[in-house]
Amino acid sequence: MDSELYEQVDPLIDDVADQIGELIDGDQLAVLKAKLAEICGCLPGEFSASLDISLRITDPEGLTLPLLQTGMTSFDGTEPQQVWGDSTPQDYVVFGDVVVVPNDYCPQCWAEWRFKQRNPKCPGCGLQLGREVKILLDSGICPHCERGTVSAGNPVCVECNNRVNLDYVVWG
Repeated sequence: MDSELYEQVDPLIDDVADQIGELIDGDQLAVLKAKLAEICGCLPGEFSASLDISLRITDPEGLTLPLLQTGMTSFDGTEPQQVWGDSTPQDYVVFGDVVVVPNDYCPQCWAEWRFKQRNPKCPGCGLQLGREVKILLDSGICPHCERGTVSAGNPVCVECNNRVNLDYVVWG
């Protein structure tokens, strides 16, 4: 998959996620939610039960990219709540070009690449964060927690206290 194709399907995936959220929040899955809570109620207190829904794209070479991961989880037999496990889109500058990919993937080879700031070398192609690729911060949203804000003048997130490594980012 390339960035153009990802940007084309991403809004459609958001629509699917919204529809799944409406199903989970609505009454159509009431019996299923009750069964999930019942299953969890049979388990010891430290256990949980989850029902997962995922949307994956597979390319002709067999590389599978999970783009939507959601579902329901119940703890201690309580009513199941929606949970998310997918990656949000992240803008990168790769060899001078802006590329948008899920934040847990390499913007060049699409290999899974989590925790880029702790592991700055892509395990798939060797792309180096801070050299060939930088995280594009054009909204001021913290790339670590995605809730707080950061800026060039104040690279410490007001929400999670993570310090953005200025060698790894470019401000847009």
